[in-house]
Amino acid sequence: MKSKTLATWLTFVLGPLGIHRFYLKGLQDTLGWFMPIPTALGVWGFERVQAYGLDDTLSWVLLPIFGIHIAACSLQAIVYGLSTPEKWNAQFNPQAAP
Repeated sequence: MKSKTLATWLTFVLGPLGIHRFYLKGLQDTLGWFMPIPTALGVWGFERVQAYGLDDTLSWVLLPIFGIHIAACSLQAIVYGLSTPEKWNAQFNPQAAP
């Protein structure tokens, strides 16, 4: 049984690393393996800002990628948290009684 509460918290806290996808869909989830890439690019953007200042154009490309990624994970956590138990069980716990 997949816990909706645990999945919601994993998405809020560790969502940019894809941990919630591994919890819900297993280690074979391809998107879960690619989720750390935008996170790493955003961290690199922060490091470039610290090293080169705000005039670095590459950091202006990398930082919005990180922000959009964080916002998408937050939205996904809200969707998980507000889903009805029937919809949750149908999607992630098909063996559970409706």
